[in-house]
Amino acid sequence: MQTDTQFTKEPLKGSVKPLAGGKKVVDKKSGKLMCFLRMDKLYDLNHVCFASCKRVRSDKIKEVGAFATDGRYLYDNGVAVGRIQRNYSVLIIILLLLLLIVSATSLFVFIYEKNKPIVPDFTVVDADGTWGATGKLNVFGKDKISPGDKGTYMFMITDPHSADLKCKIRFTYNYANSESLPEIKYSAYSEGTLLTQTEIENGFEVSDFIIKGNNARAIILEWEWAFEGDDEKDTIVGVLGEKYLINIEIIAEEA
Repeated sequence: MQTDTQFTKEPLKGSVKPLAGGKKVVDKKSGKLMCFLRMDKLYDLNHVCFASCKRVRSDKIKEVGAFATDGRYLYDNGVAVGRIQRNYSVLIIILLLLLLIVSATSLFVFIYEKNKPIVPDFTVVDADGTWGATGKLNVFGKDKISPGDKGTYMFMITDPHSADLKCKIRFTYNYANSESLPEIKYSAYSEGTLLTQTEIENGFEVSDFIIKGNNARAIILEWEWAFEGDDEKDTIVGVLGEKYLINIEIIAEEA
């Protein structure tokens, strides 16, 4: 793709690579790649953050005296300067109460394949690199979460073989004091579609989605802890301040 370096101060460092979890912003007229948009921040072609970008309604754009977006276009002081390519890499959701803090130790990840599958392996990557067979990942983006917090976490499953993969992902969570488990809501998306979730013990799973041979598929996990719920229960959760864990288990077999 051709590039427009008007927002990139330093010379390009090799070829321009996609920004993990970011959307491409292209020039309205020429279609040249100008920058990336991720989590209300703008990044240049070297992946250096150069400005904030507020999300507002179309009729409020002119009231913002800086970079802003209505989800379709990038505006600079009310003037449309770029078009945002849709890649559904960042979506948002919300769920639970106020002034409560829970220590969040990201997550333990377990990846395995079903009983001697025909397709022997697959890889999983996120913004920080490749997953191992087990490991700890930065799903929540910080050490502590509290009511009102929300966020997204994206990972990508790659099928290096010619055969298609059929995948199932189990998301399970636990709290040191299980009776006071925070009611954090989760949703999983792929390719812009909300995946059907089936409740399981202490969590949910999504299943029977296909990764084409020699292709990859991104999964976006949205989480939110809203300002509403059982005040008494949530107060107990905050006082205890225990560790909250979410586990991700990926199972793949030949489709």
